[in-house]
Amino acid sequence: MNPRMLTAPPLAEQVYEAIIDDICNGVIRGGEQLRQEALAERFGVSRQPVQHAMALLKRHGLVRESGKRGLEVVPMDSGFVDHLYDMRLLLDTYAVERSVPGLTEPAVREQAQAILSRGKEAVERRNFADMDTADADFHSFFYTLTDNPFLIDTATLLSQSIRRVMTEVLSRGSVPEWVWDEHERILAAAISGDTKLARRLASQHVEHGRSLMLTAL
Repeated sequence: MNPRMLTAPPLAEQVYEAIIDDICNGVIRGGEQLRQEALAERFGVSRQPVQHAMALLKRHGLVRESGKRGLEVVPMDSGFVDHLYDMRLLLDTYAVERSVPGLTEPAVREQAQAILSRGKEAVERRNFADMDTADADFHSFFYTLTDNPFLIDTATLLSQSIRRVMTEVLSRGSVPEWVWDEHERILAAAISGDTKLARRLASQHVEHGRSLMLTAL
């Protein structure tokens, strides 16, 4: 197959990102129907880039077929959260373990500490957008250290749904300050070279997050 056929046109990518932002920010809710004509009018584009964007959204599990209604945003229910966190458990525990060698570099450790500082400051300021960004950056930091392009691509897709769930929780006034205490302990264990402890703490962190999300939803 021609590789060019696998690449969505740039305009379609822009529409795709815009729709993701609306889904993650709650502008478009779970179960809501997506109408191509309305989206094309909203973004000031033709229907073609919207069609490409919808195909990508469907492929990435953010929208689904809904009978004669066309496509709808996949609702966030307990099954959605469980599937999401099952995948995060696999990725995070592996990534934390594989990141240990890279954390011997002072510059890499400084980068991680900077992310921790940003996250804690965001909690103190109760800035939900910055909390969300810092949390995503912390997990992405470990994914990147694996140097595994397949894992990184999978984690990127996963992070879109994680962001969506996190935004929903934060919008209800929940500010999980323990998140950054756990992040700090995970990082400390990884820096010390204790892979078993780092992996166990990462697993506990994911399960703690799963419980928070299920309770909030």
